Amino acid sequence: MNKENEEFMLRMMQMFEKQNEQHQAAMTALVQAMKGKSNDESRADMTPTSSSVSQTQLMNDIGSRVAMFQFDLETEKTFSKWYARHEAAFTVEGKDLEDKSKVSLLMSKMSDEVYEQYSKRICPRKHTEVEFDETVKTLEQMFDIKKSLFSHRFACINIARDDETPVEYTTKVNSMCESAMLQDIDAEGWKVFFWLKGLDASRDKSARTYFIRYVEQKWEKKESVNVNDLCEEWKKLLRQNSVVQEMEQVDKAVRALHTKKDFNRNHKKLWNREQSSGKVDECWNCGKVGHRKPDCVQRLTKCFKCQKTGHLSKYCKSKGSKKAQSMVVIESAAAEDVEVNAVRQYVMVEVNDQLIEFQLDTGSDITLISRKDWMKVGEPELEKCPMKVKSASGNEVKLLGRAKVDFMLKGSAASAFVHVREHGNLLGLDWISKSSEMTYHMNMMVNELKSSDTESIGKELKEKFPEVFLEGLGTCTKEKAVLTVKDKSSPVFIGKRPVPYGALETVEQELDRLESLGVLKKVNHSSWAAPLVCVKKKDTGALRICADFKTGLNAALQDEDHPIPTPEDVFATLNGGTVFSTVDLKDAYFQIELAEESKPLLT
Repeated sequence: MNKENEEFMLRMMQMFEKQNEQHQAAMTALVQAMKGKSNDESRADMTPTSSSVSQTQLMNDIGSRVAMFQFDLETEKTFSKWYARHEAAFTVEGKDLEDKSKVSLLMSKMSDEVYEQYSKRICPRKHTEVEFDETVKTLEQMFDIKKSLFSHRFACINIARDDETPVEYTTKVNSMCESAMLQDIDAEGWKVFFWLKGLDASRDKSARTYFIRYVEQKWEKKESVNVNDLCEEWKKLLRQNSVVQEMEQVDKAVRALHTKKDFNRNHKKLWNREQSSGKVDECWNCGKVGHRKPDCVQRLTKCFKCQKTGHLSKYCKSKGSKKAQSMVVIESAAAEDVEVNAVRQYVMVEVNDQLIEFQLDTGSDITLISRKDWMKVGEPELEKCPMKVKSASGNEVKLLGRAKVDFMLKGSAASAFVHVREHGNLLGLDWISKSSEMTYHMNMMVNELKSSDTESIGKELKEKFPEVFLEGLGTCTKEKAVLTVKDKSSPVFIGKRPVPYGALETVEQELDRLESLGVLKKVNHSSWAAPLVCVKKKDTGALRICADFKTGLNAALQDEDHPIPTPEDVFATLNGGTVFSTVDLKDAYFQIELAEESKPLLT
């Protein structure tokens, strides 16, 4: 029985195997019938499907490890930093991905806000139509902090530790210095940096902005730049600004001309309307009835509202506006060449490469130059002055014309008009305003000094410093004056000069006073001697006794040269000062005592 079962089971298995083979053959025939291709072509068609599955798996694998990008300006979460962290995922691990697949993967990692802004940026294109490299470049431009190299370097110069730990502070310094690219700065680069840093934040705001952008563009182009290049560029910029100002003045003049034409046109229309309305004839020029302005025999009347001629003010249609005449005022003392000031200030100005001396006058609106110096600077072409020039006294100043020149004033280069007259050079506000140094010092000048209660202050100072206010002659305690005679110099003895009898008593009194103070001392013999010169002081009328040492001693003395500070150096030391005072030392010259070996020389 068992044997029969085994045979039955064997036959059943053989039948199932045969049915399975028939089923497989039927399925193969069905597939070939549907695709119409051979078995080899069917196997070839299965390859892209396998590749597609591989691309999808790779994208999913990379996408699971790449973080989502969120742009945050305050915390400096930029696309450049995000892409620097995940760049290898796209370029190394995803090198087998197609370009469109990379773009799709990149877009899937952008936040909704970032993707919305990006899609608006590239429209009408879709993100699938943009190549991967272009996509990355656009995202870097849109979602990055645009900070100039100068800003990074400026931040490095002013770096300071806040509340960071040593590790945090060290990391900050390293990061900021790397961003500033300090390794790329040479000696000229540091000069340029400090040149830019030294520009005043308020006075030179526009210039600083311009030159930072100028230097950045040079560096981006790999071009060198130095401080001399910046100086020349600044001079060119000043000249361009001057030309723009001149063009604006011309535009104003053209607009004024059109305004005048419109005014005349409106008056003509009004005249025609009144003629057609049948109103009583009334003259705008004289105000009388019975005739019109064209028939008026009276001289043209000047309107006090608009300053035009041809109508009375009650007929003026300018709505009461009064257009002031173009007039420039200059100080009468300078304009009329009247010697009213014994002390005048002069400034050397380089005009068309020629040094010209000008009298400084902050009360003058314009700059004047004489005919002689106008010829010296090359006789630039003259044009008619568009305005009247009057002195402060009201007298009209006769001018030969005006000319456009280039000038250099206290280190500032500019181009402006200079007005030519017969005699006298005058530096006015129009040129002074072109110099940043002179403008700065003018703004720093004290406009008003108010005196306090001098009596109470003086009393308080005398009580606090009694030794300073003692009677008698004070002396310098720091050092004594030493006179050195040249080698092989012989003593020079010059006899006395006669003194007028009327002044003899005064001279004797002054000599006695100086002797009592210890300034002079009688001697019986001396190898050196110089005659006296007596001069009256202008302020007090007192007699000043001096020795005329140019008769021999001056030539015998050894010169000791010392550098004298320039006015610019002195002004620089006063920068930032708020309180200034002056001290007038009595007999200051006599307060410096001579060394013992030098006293015999001054007999």
